[in-house]
Amino acid sequence: MAELTRERSILESKLAEFEAGRIRRESEITELEQERLNQIERSSALSKALSNKESALARSEETIQTLNDRIALLESQNETSRQVNENERAELQAALQREKMERAMVEGALETGRKDFAKLMREVMVLQRKKSDQEPSPAPKSANAA
Repeated sequence: MAELTRERSILESKLAEFEAGRIRRESEITELEQERLNQIERSSALSKALSNKESALARSEETIQTLNDRIALLESQNETSRQVNENERAELQAALQREKMERAMVEGALETGRKDFAKLMREVMVLQRKKSDQEPSPAPKSANAA
């Protein structure tokens, strides 16, 4: 009986060890399950964050493309405007050159006209002097002759 008691106590101690091991494993399983749930929750949150970031990235890429298109349009408009301005400037320079040439011609003609007028005036004065030299001068009358 002593041997049975001893075996029984050995078996009870082994049973207690097994029970303690089982309780410890169940505790570890519970902790692991809790950790798994936490990881699933974290994974879900990270997945949502990634999804939000991907959609923000897509919107940003669309915005970048829109802005690039706008830049290209503005550059095209700027180039067109620059060409128009360059053409207008060339036309204005040509018109200015024509005006300068016309002014030079008019000033030349005016100067020629002035010279001709001055020459004619000298000739008129010479002719008037000749005429007055050829005409007898009227006899001076006295101022008291009344």
